[in-house]
Amino acid sequence: MDFWPNIIYKRKIKEFIKVIENYCNENSIDNNFKEFLFHKWNGIISNSFVYLIDAPKIYLANSKIFKNFYLMIDNDFKRDIMTEEEYKAIQSGLKRNKKIHNYLKKLMGPDSIV
Repeated sequence: MDFWPNIIYKRKIKEFIKVIENYCNENSIDNNFKEFLFHKWNGIISNSFVYLIDAPKIYLANSKIFKNFYLMIDNDFKRDIMTEEEYKAIQSGLKRNKKIHNYLKKLMGPDSIV
């Protein structure tokens, strides 16, 4: 029943990973999510923030690194990405969607939360 949404999630996640790779290559930083998130962190926000607004929330909500980043940013910036209620709801949904949960766990390795 959840076949099509899972295909869409996977496609969007793959596209976002390409965004991360391209950003890291263009800015000559290590190609990993932590470097991407905290690139030019100024204590308030980072340069990569603009990419998070359109990022697949399901990927972000499953990331330990993103969770740390999310807890550090101002509430206004948090809401630009997703509200705390959305964040919790997405994590709850991940627990129920075993196919995406397993896909993300395999893809993200130790960064995976759920």
